[in-house]
Amino acid sequence: MVLGYNGPVHATDSNHFAPVGITVRPIGAADLRPLHAALFSTQPFAQFQAHYRQFGRWQTCRRACWLVAVAGVHGLVGSGQLRCYPRRAEIANLIVAAAWRGQGIGAALVQSLVAAAQQLDWEAVEVLVAPTNGRAQTFYRRLGFTLTQTLQLTPGAPALLLRKPLRGLS
Repeated sequence: MVLGYNGPVHATDSNHFAPVGITVRPIGAADLRPLHAALFSTQPFAQFQAHYRQFGRWQTCRRACWLVAVAGVHGLVGSGQLRCYPRRAEIANLIVAAAWRGQGIGAALVQSLVAAAQQLDWEAVEVLVAPTNGRAQTFYRRLGFTLTQTLQLTPGAPALLLRKPLRGLS
């Protein structure tokens, strides 16, 4: 089960998005150290662990979803999070190991997170992208996201807000 509350999205529902040999599933406690080592090693482990615990609390309250991509014996190769706010959800911390990029893993994670948000009846999914990150902009546009606005998060740090409406989609 991806989301541990009413209206769960089951991992098997998400896997039809994944490339052959890749499984998209909810993060588990046993994934914490391997995921940190593989994809988040620049962050202190205690901080990463605290983030995991916070996501667990948010999931209980229908406010979050954290998925990982597993490549058989190769282990964890990707991760993506969904944070839910009133009427919309935000994709955050989407990452795929460098050696596994370009194989559809990021798309599978995003599509699975969008499916979770849709099942929970959110109006839209949003993502923030740096204006200089053309590759990410192209990636999200290919998945149905459109530019909504440019935000100034902090002085000198603009971000593009891309949005995918979910209402009316099946």
